[in-house]
Formats: sequence, structure tokens, C-alpha cells
Amino acid sequence: SGLFDMFKYCSVGTGTTAPANGQTSLVSSIASVQKSSSSNSNLGSPTYAAQYNSVYTFSQGAVTGNIAEFGVGWASGGGSLFSRCLIVDNSGSPTTLTLTSINQLTIYYRLTLTPSLVDVTGTVSLSSINYSYTARLANANTFFSANGDFDNWNGGSMSPFSGIQDA
Repeated sequence: SGLFDMFKYCSVGTGTTAPANGQTSLVSSIASVQKSSSSNSNLGSPTYAAQYNSVYTFSQGAVTGNIAEFGVGWASGGGSLFSRCLIVDNSGSPTTLTLTSINQLTIYYRLTLTPSLVDVTGTVSLSSINYSYTARLANANTFFSANGDFDNWNGGSMSPFSGIQDA
């Protein structure tokens, strides 16, 4: 349990509408599978980005038809998603992946978190007294803790990368 539960399941579907902020389910889910394996790492200097990689392998023939969307989340069935994506071609245009009963679908999902490495300054008021502060990332090279959670997160950017392989 914990932070990485949000990567526990991958669901695929046929929906073609563009992903929207706050969307927590697939448009039309047809199959789900639990994570096959995962790994995480800190990329070190100069960005200290943390990467979490998940692999989802569906049984042969478990996914058939024209797949247009997939999502990663806490539950099977295409709901409670952390992330939803459309399948795109090499130009970034939405497309479908046609699978038959002889195909086995494997999805590789990578989340990259890049912390802010610049100082953040501001003022906070406590008991009507203003205090200036400077906040900065500490222990950037230990961005992942031993239990797999993100330590020392101080803002930054998130960049999902997804790869689909038709075995």
C-alpha cells in the first residue's frame, strides 16, 4: 500500500475523447490487469528527477478490438484513475491499436517527477508577525525513500511516458 497503489492497475478501452483534467475513468473500459512489475530510480545530477516504471501484461487474447485509450489507477475496471491517455501515432495524433485473440498486450508506463532546484522565497504570517523564508530542495539524490515513496518533494513537473508493445 501507499503512494504506488495509484499504479496498481492498467485498464484499456475504446474511448476517443481527449483526456481532461479531473477525469478519473476511461470513457469505455474493456479490460484491466494488475501490475506485472515495477522499478524506480533517481536520475541524479543535474535534474535529480525520479522515475517510476510499471509494466502491465495482459494475457494472450484478453484484449481484442480497436483499443484507443488506457489508464493507470487504484482499481480495475477503468475507474479510479491516476492517469488517462489516448493511444497516439508517431506524429502524436490519436489512433487505434487493433488486437485479435492471438495478440498479447504489454503496456510500459513511466512517470518522471522533476523537482524544482531553485530557491523559493516568500513571507508567512504567524500571530500577526511576518517572517521571510527561503525554501530549497534537500537530499535531492535520495528523492525515493527506502519504502518507495517520494521524499523531499518540493514542487516541480510530472511527465508521463507510455509505451505499448504488441507481442
